[in-house]
Amino acid sequence: MTVLDDAEDVDVAALERAVASVLGSDDQGRREQVQDMLREREWYEVARFCACLCQMQVLRLRPWEIEPGSLTEAQVGRIIATGEPHDDLHGRYKAAVIGQRLLDSGRSLFEVDPSALEVASGVSPEKE
Repeated sequence: MTVLDDAEDVDVAALERAVASVLGSDDQGRREQVQDMLREREWYEVARFCACLCQMQVLRLRPWEIEPGSLTEAQVGRIIATGEPHDDLHGRYKAAVIGQRLLDSGRSLFEVDPSALEVASGVSPEKE
């Protein structure tokens, strides 16, 4: 039994999009890194890494801030129930709110689609 056996279809689909997004990016170094990781590690671990990379870019997070894909559904609920702390340096509450909006819309915490993240976060994707 693997982690993927317990994963929801919506999560697997989001993770597949994340891997495809990174492997299709213009960043050759990142593509090579992920290709190497796919040879050496479990697919699920690499896919979560890709999802977090994509979310960090779309949400324009600082290096110390966490993304919704780093949280579990249970953590999202606990963080929101506790309320926004005054010293939320790592953005856990913000990630939980975005995560809850994704879940409420039937999406995955690993979602990498910019339009879905834009709606959930209120952050507009950067114009090129």
